[in-house]
Amino acid sequence: MARSGGKHLGLPIGLVLRIAVWVIATLWLGTVACWHGVRLVRRLPVLLSGTLRCPRGHAVAAFGAWSCGVCRYTFEGYAFARCPSCHGLASYVICQTCGLGIRDPHV
Repeated sequence: MARSGGKHLGLPIGLVLRIAVWVIATLWLGTVACWHGVRLVRRLPVLLSGTLRCPRGHAVAAFGAWSCGVCRYTFEGYAFARCPSCHGLASYVICQTCGLGIRDPHV
């Protein structure tokens, strides 16, 4: 039985293309994961700090008594934690010294 040369030629090219796509996709996903890791490491001092800094540099305690902006429930804890009553999240807190807003460092 004679074999067709076209069938054997198509299989290796398709295999090489699939491997190339897999390698490129893996490299891309690895690069994105490394980029996210670098961003996280750069933000660790802020995330682990007990104080937040307003745009003018004033220190604001990150832990204490906070009032929910949605339901006005007062709770003890981290400034950007979920409200125990309505599960709302604060997008910013206000500096007690100058009144400027401080964004959530996790976002």
